[in-house]
Amino acid sequence: MDLERLPTAILIVLISIVAALGVWYLAIRLNQPRLKAIAVLIGVFPLLGFGIQIASYFFDWGGPPDTYTTSTPGPASREASTTRDSPFPVTDHTVMHEVELTPRAGAGKTPPGTIQLSVVVQSPKGQTLVNTTESLAPGQGQFWSPLRTRFQPLEEGEHSMHLEIPAGVNEVKVKVRELRK
Repeated sequence: MDLERLPTAILIVLISIVAALGVWYLAIRLNQPRLKAIAVLIGVFPLLGFGIQIASYFFDWGGPPDTYTTSTPGPASREASTTRDSPFPVTDHTVMHEVELTPRAGAGKTPPGTIQLSVVVQSPKGQTLVNTTESLAPGQGQFWSPLRTRFQPLEEGEHSMHLEIPAGVNEVKVKVRELRK
């Protein structure tokens, strides 16, 4: 909950409670049970909204996601390989992160054989956090087996990933997630 909006939220709740009490008094005075129901709704909904805001603050609802996913295209058919750079956010540098890269052959194609996939992850200041090359065997359907590697971010911010993608790969699915216990 944004503390700058707290006085406004409290004021809205108080005004709605006063309005609900006024409608309740009118319902008793005019002997109208439906007005009592309306008075309850006028009083309850702002309290419910205020409670949800407080709960979202304590339970971290609406915070940044723990997993970042994207995909990056492979080389053109006439290229032997290509290097792709893709940024990704790190919102909590205190937890370990895992990068999962899953290369995919073209639609309707199966992986022809083992490939070499290289990945370099750098911090916003340019420090290398991961520098690895792995051989990936063909996996299920049109995918190769995924490359998984872990790293500990040194800071929050926009990190960069450099992928060396060999020929035959149509795209690489990228997933970066926080490893929370």
